[in-house]
Amino acid sequence: LDASKSGSEFLYLLDRGIAPLVVKEDGLFFLSFNFHDKIPGKIAWALSSTDPQAKDCEHPLDLPIFKDGSSSNKDAIKQLRAIIDESSSSQGGGYKSFQSA
Repeated sequence: LDASKSGSEFLYLLDRGIAPLVVKEDGLFFLSFNFHDKIPGKIAWALSSTDPQAKDCEHPLDLPIFKDGSSSNKDAIKQLRAIIDESSSSQGGGYKSFQSA
């Protein structure tokens, strides 16, 4: 995710230290990283889920927590959705790195 590009809504993450966004919600764990010394402005992230349905998901947004609206922290889920959407679109419209265990 390029947080430093013009007009990025994620620019604020660059000023929040090495792990600017951590979310643990309803069996989902999301962690972002801001430490790439050779490519400034890049935010990397990792997502893990204990939901048994995760093994059938091809894209992070296929996880039930993003589809069913049952999360108690709707703001955090909305923010994660925006980050995943932005990452997907910056890779040519297809998210290529999701692997379910």
